[in-house]
Amino acid sequence: MGRAQADRNVAAENLQDRQVLSPIAGVVGDIPMKVGDLVTQSTAMTTIIQNNTLDVNIAVPIERSRQLRVGVPVELLDEQGQPVLRGQISFVSPAVSSGEQSVLAKASFNNDGTLRDGQLVRTRVIWSSQPGLLVPTAAVTRIAGQTFVYVAEQAEANPDQPAPPAAEPGQPPMQVARQRLVTLGSIQGNSYQVISGIQPGEEVIVSGVLNLTEGAPIMPAQAMAQ
Repeated sequence: MGRAQADRNVAAENLQDRQVLSPIAGVVGDIPMKVGDLVTQSTAMTTIIQNNTLDVNIAVPIERSRQLRVGVPVELLDEQGQPVLRGQISFVSPAVSSGEQSVLAKASFNNDGTLRDGQLVRTRVIWSSQPGLLVPTAAVTRIAGQTFVYVAEQAEANPDQPAPPAAEPGQPPMQVARQRLVTLGSIQGNSYQVISGIQPGEEVIVSGVLNLTEGAPIMPAQAMAQ
């Protein structure tokens, strides 16, 4: 009886030695090993991928290295240059890459399924921020070195300006285009930051702006679709 119990204990230990436990929760990736392959303690049997939180490696030009610090915001951009995720710098290397003359920084992102381990991505480091509005680049016109946008206003909003024809019965009130001189900031994807010249809530005209003039009557796209 004692010999049988000892053999059972040895068999249990051998079985325990054959169990490979992951130190983290995740999804099993590639499994290069197959039954019958010889393995050692240093053999990689598989990979465990945990995509909930990912670090993105960013090569930052040496000229910007003095502004790098933990906590600086970073945006992950899509193909159109629009931000899809926001994270922050979590690590800054003390060394410089001699070949690229850049500094390695890592930004941590809470992943919602957008990213995959090993994926190449585009990022934008937010070095500074200031209040402002964004308008599509297609809405901006340039005349004699100045930048303008057109906003839509009700015809009666500016009685001193040229009056458009009255709207037909059953149609929404006629609107007119008003030209505004604006000060632009940085470009972000397909949009410009507007520092001054328009106010939040104003309707910026984004199509057909090259054919517009001050006070020209316009009709919203929704009304045209009706």
